[in-house]
Amino acid sequence: MKKIIFTVVALVLALGTPLEAAAWSNRGHCTVAHIADRQLTPKTRKLCEQYLGHTLAYYGSWMDHIRYTKELHCTARWHAVGVVDDKLVPPDDGGDVVGFSYPKTPEEHLIFQLNRMRKEMSKGGYRNMSDSLVALNIKLIVHMVGDLHCPSHTFFIEHKQFPFTVDGEAARYHGFWDKAFRRFHKGMYSDDFYREYCSTLSAKEIKQICKGEPEEWLRNNFPVLRETYSLLSPDTEYNDLPKKNKERMKEISIEMHRNGGLRLAHILNEIFK
Repeated sequence: MKKIIFTVVALVLALGTPLEAAAWSNRGHCTVAHIADRQLTPKTRKLCEQYLGHTLAYYGSWMDHIRYTKELHCTARWHAVGVVDDKLVPPDDGGDVVGFSYPKTPEEHLIFQLNRMRKEMSKGGYRNMSDSLVALNIKLIVHMVGDLHCPSHTFFIEHKQFPFTVDGEAARYHGFWDKAFRRFHKGMYSDDFYREYCSTLSAKEIKQICKGEPEEWLRNNFPVLRETYSLLSPDTEYNDLPKKNKERMKEISIEMHRNGGLRLAHILNEIFK
């Protein structure tokens, strides 16, 4: 039934525009996609261009906007994952409120849906789908892999959102990391980001980063993601934090954007090999 719905919707939503949005911001998501584009095989790049008619980066934030449509409202909880007693659950059950009125099921989280699409499209499965459904899945995957690496999109039941200020303005943990790219990489364009933080990696290092499955990537990130809560303090001013805290947050942002891009390419290359 889902496939039928997605096929119809994809015909209607075949085109999209890259608007500014949450989770890494539009520029952050575009950077993840640009990094991925550098790692695509010629076959994968050709097929992605054929199905999308645009670059991966063009659709970096597309998923943030289509969730407000009636047809694709079901994707609203696919942006994040909750963690309760080391079990992956819908984001609402992991300590945060997504804010979308939609019946919750155990499968309504990022990892489950990402793996579902990978499985359906891999081993030539994409050839049995309509072009519009393949395009829809690619657009979703591009965004979801970025969200997978954003600290504010993994909700731990033991960690709640807390208020603090940035330049005297009220802020919260979730929104702070959603805007991390603009905060820590001001004036940095995607090509510069790639050259500075990715081009020096060896093929062996890239292979090691991409080793495993999305759930394994997420679980390996748990220590770093939990660390981000200790770097920010409730009811404090961000500018008053120790310099080492800010530098560490920037390091985490760099690592997460870079790894997200490399792993996005890995998934797409795996699907279209």
